[in-house]
Amino acid sequence: RTVADHGINISSFSGAAIGQRCVIYISFATEGDARRAAKVLEPILG
Repeated sequence: RTVADHGINISSFSGAAIGQRCVIYISFATEGDARRAAKVLEPILG
């Protein structure tokens, strides 16, 4: 939701969780979207 609220386009998304751990892969529509997403998501994901 955070990414969408900032108008960032996602091309694809994949994720998996095992117990308390997870891995997430996100592909963005443009390099600019990827840069903006990094700034938005870094405080949330650490």
